[in-house]
Amino acid sequence: MARTSMVAVMRVYCSFKRTDENSARAHTEHRKMCEAAEYVLRSGMHVVFSVPIGKHPDADVWDTASFLRTYFNKNEKVTVHTVAGDPFYRALQKLLPKLVRSFRYMLSVSYTSVHLLTPEVLDAVDTAFKNGASTVNIVPPDMSTGLVGAANNQCMAWELGGLWWRGGFDPRDAKPRRFDMDTDIQGVGEIIPAYKFGPKSMAIIVPNVEAGDSRDTPEQLKKRLNKERRITTWLERDGLTWEDLKKLIMHGYPVDLRKQSAA
Repeated sequence: MARTSMVAVMRVYCSFKRTDENSARAHTEHRKMCEAAEYVLRSGMHVVFSVPIGKHPDADVWDTASFLRTYFNKNEKVTVHTVAGDPFYRALQKLLPKLVRSFRYMLSVSYTSVHLLTPEVLDAVDTAFKNGASTVNIVPPDMSTGLVGAANNQCMAWELGGLWWRGGFDPRDAKPRRFDMDTDIQGVGEIIPAYKFGPKSMAIIVPNVEAGDSRDTPEQLKKRLNKERRITTWLERDGLTWEDLKKLIMHGYPVDLRKQSAA
């Protein structure tokens, strides 16, 4: 199965100010990272943590790498890397030379999104790669941009050899030191390496998980519209459209596991 040659990569860091008041918050986040990794490990995959360090404003300042290494010190399936640079681009790109030598597939997943990786989802990922997919986009039911071919490294599986051969991730996606969510476009740049795989290369899987209240709160609506703006702006800059992204989707996808469960 694909997952036996797949590694889950989590970019993790605590960049909030180092104060006594924030100590408990950092400990809580560290525990969540560990619990997320333990959840993934039960599927049989290896786990690699990428911890951005250095002078970037989002660099870790709470010894996250040290905490994780201590917690998993006897687990050969867990590796912790520190990477100097931003969390969007370099935290993934710098790991690719190491990963491509040891694994066939990479699953980029946020530690807050591992609940999407149900056994049914992982079976569907295996099937997608067997069917010839180069990328597998695991899309929460409430993330509409993913359903039309917009890659999202919140929970996205990649065929590593093809990704590496195409140059990996886009350096233009590096998070600026002064990132403005309302004007900058970084944070969606994975749409470009996914696009480079060509038509009919992406499988899309919708997990059978709760989407929450389908009505957007003002904050959720702002976040969703902002993501759509960033993707649209990036596409226009590269002479592409949303229709170009739709062409990536393989025949027979998206696969909605909610419908299969109800059948």
